[in-house]
Amino acid sequence: MEQRPQGKAGLIPAQAFEHEVHFLQPLPPYLPAPYLILERSVDEYGYVAVDANYYWVPGTGRGRLTVLRYEDQLQIYVAGQLAIQYALAPDGVRNQQFDPPDKPAAHAQPRHRPQPSDEEEKALARPGPPRSARVCGLPPGHPGDTCVTRPCADSGR
Repeated sequence: MEQRPQGKAGLIPAQAFEHEVHFLQPLPPYLPAPYLILERSVDEYGYVAVDANYYWVPGTGRGRLTVLRYEDQLQIYVAGQLAIQYALAPDGVRNQQFDPPDKPAAHAQPRHRPQPSDEEEKALARPGPPRSARVCGLPPGHPGDTCVTRPCADSGR
């Protein structure tokens, strides 16, 4: 805690806390745990995005909803009613789709979500035709090819 005098009054926060700690009351056990209120909308596939992950929402409505993010779980409310709750994804987990175990398999999956680029980077690093042709996606000399086809400095071609 801060030990230096603060403000015009010159109060030291640590000393003020030592004085006030005797007057503090414990919180009653019926208070809910702290949470963060998030306003979200459901995408066309029935998922809501929270912390770079996607959680399925029951029902067919695709409007606005409220998500309560607790320390270890998410609660999704539609029109003020609890629709579903999920365990919060572990730290470092991103772009994952979370469904309840009893949900049937979806017939369509979202296409606009970020995909890993490792395979594409490996393909571009492999030897082969000039990189400019591979990046543009058109063969050299194609009428729609507007890319500059000069050799790359590091390829020696």
